[in-house]
Amino acid sequence: MTAFTGTELAASENAWIPTRPASWQLSRLKWTVRFSANGIWGDDADGGYDDIACIRVADFDRQRLRIAAIEPTMRSIPRSAQQNRRLKIGDLLLEKSGGGGNQPVGVVVLYDLPLDAVCSNFVARVVVSPGNDSGFFTYLHASLYYGRVNTSSIKQTTGIQNLDADLYFDEVVALPPVHTQQAIADYLDEKTADLDALIEKKRKLLDLLDEERAALINQATTKGIDPNVPMKDSGIPWVGEMPAYWRVKRLRHISPQQSVGVVINPSTYVDDAGDIPFIYGGEVSEGEISIVDARRISAQSNRLLRKKPASCWRLGLRACGRPWCDSSGAPGAGRYQLCFSNDYSAGIDLFIRMALLCNEFTSRAPEYCTCRLWCGTKAI
Repeated sequence: MTAFTGTELAASENAWIPTRPASWQLSRLKWTVRFSANGIWGDDADGGYDDIACIRVADFDRQRLRIAAIEPTMRSIPRSAQQNRRLKIGDLLLEKSGGGGNQPVGVVVLYDLPLDAVCSNFVARVVVSPGNDSGFFTYLHASLYYGRVNTSSIKQTTGIQNLDADLYFDEVVALPPVHTQQAIADYLDEKTADLDALIEKKRKLLDLLDEERAALINQATTKGIDPNVPMKDSGIPWVGEMPAYWRVKRLRHISPQQSVGVVINPSTYVDDAGDIPFIYGGEVSEGEISIVDARRISAQSNRLLRKKPASCWRLGLRACGRPWCDSSGAPGAGRYQLCFSNDYSAGIDLFIRMALLCNEFTSRAPEYCTCRLWCGTKAI
């Protein structure tokens, strides 16, 4: 398949598709849908007649735009409620609730499993109308999603995003004849499969490099970087021998002060127009915090949520350098990763599971403590 070289183009009068091949027709998504039904969650499976597999958003393979090959969740759903929700190969599954941050709600995947199943209440079953190819529409919806066209149909009154399906299906799209739809779908299946294979090879290489990185950090923080120094038994099973001049201390002796973040209903305080980054566990990665897409709260909410002492709950320019960790075990560091401008001198709030470890900075480097904590989580 080649690009539309020499193909006559026509204006679409649509912001996200300014031009289209002249043979393609403009249509609203709702006119391409024969049937749509919201999913159902039902009750816990009990081994009875009504048990059936239930496809959740968590089962979506967002890269392949298919359902991941995992053990299905079984639910008990009355047969009468299953009737219009039973999935068939070629159905589209639309995420209606969930999302957030860098992953807004509204992704669409193709159901291609020979499995008797329904979808959960956060998902809608969509059947394309006759004369259209469901494979093509999978990629068309992906194009809408990648272009963030779906975001104008998102409503969020609590911490969860909901897609207004009526508004979304009112979007205008350009549609080729069905034989062209099938050719495009086949082409994209082939090309994306090649890309997926390359991604998998890169992922394996990254896994190997990650293992090498972990081993390097473990070696340096438990054995030092001089292989010729005398060694002694540390008395710690997962450490083994350590340099003879090193001492063993418990974490609480190098971090005498800890504090968790504020425990609140986030929707009460989160404000898109706020100035203060509000750090969740999702902003935590190995060795760093990312505040680019962090939620925000207002300066007023920041004052209301204050805990004492302030140094135990607020990170700012002066606190830059204190190691900290997610209470679930993921450590992070501020020394170089948290390079805040003066815009963030008011501080950063931590949410629920975040703990700030306050060190004696004059004698213990925070970068080392962070590596030590990170290495410790790898050893668990």
